[in-house]
Amino acid sequence: MAQVSAPGPFEEELVRRGQQIAVGTPRHDLVRGLADGSLPRDVFLYYLVQNALFLTGYAAALRGALEAGVPPSVAGLLTELETAISGPAIDGHVTEYRSRAGWIPDLQAATPSPVTTAYVGHLRASARSGGTAILAAILPGEQSYAAAGRYYAASGDLTPGNPYAGWIAQYTAGQVDELVTGILAAIASTGPAGRREQELLGVYEVSAKLDGQFWEMAGQPENG
Repeated sequence: MAQVSAPGPFEEELVRRGQQIAVGTPRHDLVRGLADGSLPRDVFLYYLVQNALFLTGYAAALRGALEAGVPPSVAGLLTELETAISGPAIDGHVTEYRSRAGWIPDLQAATPSPVTTAYVGHLRASARSGGTAILAAILPGEQSYAAAGRYYAASGDLTPGNPYAGWIAQYTAGQVDELVTGILAAIASTGPAGRREQELLGVYEVSAKLDGQFWEMAGQPENG
């Protein structure tokens, strides 16, 4: 993915806000419970379903953005990401669920939580607003997952004693950090300026808020 060699003020602001997200990510019960193995099995199963439903909507939003038309510098990234989400990411959630529950979850019949629905709706609305808007909308979530991966690598129990060691290990290699860098590079390539930057920061902040709510919802199914 492309690198941001000399990020402008807008990209620097997005990085700064991402650092704030990174501080909050390890505070979520779901992240900490996965890291130390204390997360109840039923909570993890609920998370897997809700995240699979979210990823389904995420991929649909990316397809919507591509169909609406985006700059070439953005299209390659969105295409690659949509392919990864529609295939390996969702399949991985289904496989993980089956290995723990003994059956395949029926995602078609599953009910998305209000937070999941709102988050997906925001991504789809952002996709209709253009390539830079969808990039701003997906960035906070990827920044959060990158932060979770760094936390798992530094503080997680990656031994066989943690029933979630295999799950969290897939986030510790830095691939999500690379994706964040690619998203920032794609945003820089579109050159947003002035009022457009403020609109995009608004899109970003809605996603950041929804992402935090998603972590909390997924870690407390009774409140979902």
